[in-house]
Amino acid sequence: MAGTQSHVEQTFRGGTTGATDFVLSALSKAHPQYPSLCHQFVSKWLKPGVPRVLRILEVKVPDDIYQKTVCYKKAKGNVRRRFHGTSCSAQCNFFVDLKGNPCSSKACNVCNICTHGFVLRDNVRGTARRANYRRRYGEGLYFSSVSGKSNDYAQQSEKVGSDGKKVRCMFVANVTAGNAYLTQQGSLGQDMCPPAGYDSVVGEVGSGLIHDELVAYEDEAAIPSYLIVYALP
Repeated sequence: MAGTQSHVEQTFRGGTTGATDFVLSALSKAHPQYPSLCHQFVSKWLKPGVPRVLRILEVKVPDDIYQKTVCYKKAKGNVRRRFHGTSCSAQCNFFVDLKGNPCSSKACNVCNICTHGFVLRDNVRGTARRANYRRRYGEGLYFSSVSGKSNDYAQQSEKVGSDGKKVRCMFVANVTAGNAYLTQQGSLGQDMCPPAGYDSVVGEVGSGLIHDELVAYEDEAAIPSYLIVYALP
């Protein structure tokens, strides 16, 4: 523990009204997890114009949220590390230059997810609706192994850095897929989201899908672990 703490450059605390604090730790490039996270993000962009990673923040949600995901993981298994793009409020600029603090507004999905985890009703569903993206596998928590895919959903987190570059952020999450239903269909009927006996849906690359998607249907199935901040080319 002491070794990893020495590779933390800055720590932030935040929390929406009436909630326990979350903790965000800005990692140095010497942190043991930094190289693999950066490599996964860049190598899995799979689209033109690969961005530059500016910083990575470790996310520690309140303990009660964490324990719920631990129980779900023990019951279901099959954990996968995936990306999730979301939105944040206009007032939430701390991740751009690390000079401010998280806004801790209920309306800010970045802060809300850090406080409460992924909650479909409160901090996940609205991002896709505002961006007018199709929810091809029903109402659920959407993730992808392709960072470039999740970037489509991160456009509402966009800020402008001091150098004029467009800066965005996206979460790295641990997602418990459990018994996953695999499909190459571009969409499924509501009664198949997920099919009976399954916990999640995995949309595989095929004629109906360019990039993979993993959809979980229980809030406890996913937990944010890192927040990657990046500059678009």
